[in-house]
Amino acid sequence: RDMGDVAKQMRSKVLTQKEEILALKRRLRAAEEAADQGGAGWVSAKEHRELVQQLTQVSKEYRGVQRRLEEETSQARSLAENTDRLEAALREARGDAEVAERAAGVARQEAARQASVAHEARRDAEAAAAEAARSSRVAGGGDS
Repeated sequence: RDMGDVAKQMRSKVLTQKEEILALKRRLRAAEEAADQGGAGWVSAKEHRELVQQLTQVSKEYRGVQRRLEEETSQARSLAENTDRLEAALREARGDAEVAERAAGVARQEAARQASVAHEARRDAEAAAAEAARSSRVAGGGDS
């Protein structure tokens, strides 16, 4: 948002300087035409030099601001591209995390199922052992 404000201010300055350059060019052209005609509105060589100097200075400033605006625009574009890449990576990471969560859920369910099967097998083994012990006592008792 700050970059947008800076860009707007710079664009505004560029437009202002562009208008200033055009106004100076018009004044210079009018002064040159008046000098050529030698009539009213004639300006001195000193005034003419000052107009040319002003035009040169404003033109330099305009080019500098325009160059900074291009740099700011380029930086803003890079920032936007980086933001897009980061957002895409974040979406991908979120997707990977969701897949990992689902896989962990499946693994938990499978572990619980296996624990249940193991518990039932242990109960069955204990019951079989108890049955075998009873059968052994019965068989042993019958022999006594």
